[in-house]
Amino acid sequence: MAVFEPEAEGIVFDAEETGGDIVGRSPWALAGRRLVRNKLALAALALFVLIVAVSFAAPLYSNYVADTDPFASNISGTVTLNGKTEPVLQQGGGKLGLGETPIGPTWHSKYFLGADNQGRDVAARVLYGGRASLEIGIGSALLASAIALVFAPRSPWSLRSSPASSAAGPTRSSRG
Repeated sequence: MAVFEPEAEGIVFDAEETGGDIVGRSPWALAGRRLVRNKLALAALALFVLIVAVSFAAPLYSNYVADTDPFASNISGTVTLNGKTEPVLQQGGGKLGLGETPIGPTWHSKYFLGADNQGRDVAARVLYGGRASLEIGIGSALLASAIALVFAPRSPWSLRSSPASSAAGPTRSSRG
């Protein structure tokens, strides 16, 4: 079996990549250092934080920016675009003119992403949906952590008297 030798392949490592500087550092410090050096990961983290912040600010958007209730139907509502009043639900197109078509994206503060078939602001509903998803995710993580804190001390591994024997797993005598 051949042994990989980076120098023979022409690969030269920096002093940071050889492992000489990681002695005595915690895994969290090493992970934080790698994260700070990875610009794409920092950009993704910033985008994630922005999405979380905007999702939790959904009531602020619906009350102060869009001035709409995202849960109430607005079938007969109107919106002013470029000085012209437009209905939120417009008469359907085509030869027969049947049905109603919701207004598309206005790129203004009201109905930024348009309306759904009930005349509700889509942007506000998306933000409230993101908020609900985050609340469910955070709540389930907290619940799982609470359950683990209750049951972990009762596990067979915590009944050992010496820490050295805990790495081997439960034995027949400790199971009861």
